[in-house]
Amino acid sequence: VWLTPEACATLIESIRTEGQQELGLVREVRGEEGIDYEIIFGMRRWYATSQIEGAKFKARVTDADDQECARLMHIENEESENISQFEKALSFEELISAGVFETQTELADSLRVKKPYISKLLRAARLFEHDALKRVLEPHTRELSLQKATDLVVMLEDEHTRGSLLKAAKELGPGEGASLATVLSALKKAGTAPRKAEVEEVVHFKYGKRKLLVTTR
Repeated sequence: VWLTPEACATLIESIRTEGQQELGLVREVRGEEGIDYEIIFGMRRWYATSQIEGAKFKARVTDADDQECARLMHIENEESENISQFEKALSFEELISAGVFETQTELADSLRVKKPYISKLLRAARLFEHDALKRVLEPHTRELSLQKATDLVVMLEDEHTRGSLLKAAKELGPGEGASLATVLSALKKAGTAPRKAEVEEVVHFKYGKRKLLVTTR
């Protein structure tokens, strides 16, 4: 969603007129045919230069290990106002899934952030574990707030609302054609639809046939 002419229009024009002001960071790749370097950060700068005839992406080369590269990427993202909290959540989840960090504690310690912050973001990232929700929300990754994502995860964790939420997501299909507000409204409506209550009545005190003290749940 970041790498489109529209999303990078300002950066493309800036590099076209003033050149690339900030270097990216890359690491040499060995043993992968056709791939010489992987980008640690500066992906948008690389894409912008690819849209300008004759321009070349400028980057410094590092031989840092995976964890150090993840830390450097995190520092770069923290300084960027364009990266949303939910995008950071997906990035952290990817680092755990790929085995770069074994635990949340190891990730938090390496990036020098508090563990509750990591836990909060990783919980929100669980939203994309479900294909139907990922398909409908992925086009809106940049706009989706951490709170809205967490609200949907709460619905997923509730066995009473999970089914209706996933059903609504499947019915919505790919999310490119609708605004995020429309998608969230439909999902919230499905996840909070009234359901028949299961009432349990307990009689604590009777006088004859009269129920004097009753609780219901």
